[in-house]
Amino acid sequence: MKTRHARAAVACTLAVAVALAPRLAHAQQALLGGSIGAASGLEIGDGGGRTTTWRLARTRVAAAVDWRNDEDRRTIFMGQVFAELEPQTSLGIELRYGRSFGEAFEGFIGASATVAPATLFGPVVAGRYYPLGMKSEWALFVEPSLSVLPFGTDLPSSKAIVWSLLTIGARVDLSPSTEP
Repeated sequence: MKTRHARAAVACTLAVAVALAPRLAHAQQALLGGSIGAASGLEIGDGGGRTTTWRLARTRVAAAVDWRNDEDRRTIFMGQVFAELEPQTSLGIELRYGRSFGEAFEGFIGASATVAPATLFGPVVAGRYYPLGMKSEWALFVEPSLSVLPFGTDLPSSKAIVWSLLTIGARVDLSPSTEP
């Protein structure tokens, strides 16, 4: 009889210990994504003459990497490199901070700069719309952006250049899915 009570006591103690034992905590995990796109649009600024006119903006291709935290997927940090193809060739970078608003829209603020062969830099605001949502590992996007570039060696005069671009591209998850 004492053995049965002893076994029951050990079993109850073990069950309580297992129930109250701390669970393994998983550390935050970085979720990486990559995107590519092509952009063009309109540019306004002093073209070196006396008038300020709208004209075709520099056509570009861009590749970006974004970082999110698995505990707060709404906050986004993005780094992007781009190559402008015409009317002149240049290379540039953008650094952005963004927020996700549901499954289909993200908003960004940041800084944009062309770095070679001449420089232009200033703030950028952008919004990404995912027409099919972001529920799968990849998604198509449409991104309007507005950049005001008041600084740099590529300014034709003392007036800022403003780019209004429309980018069309695709985004893919680069991290393995953490959802069950």
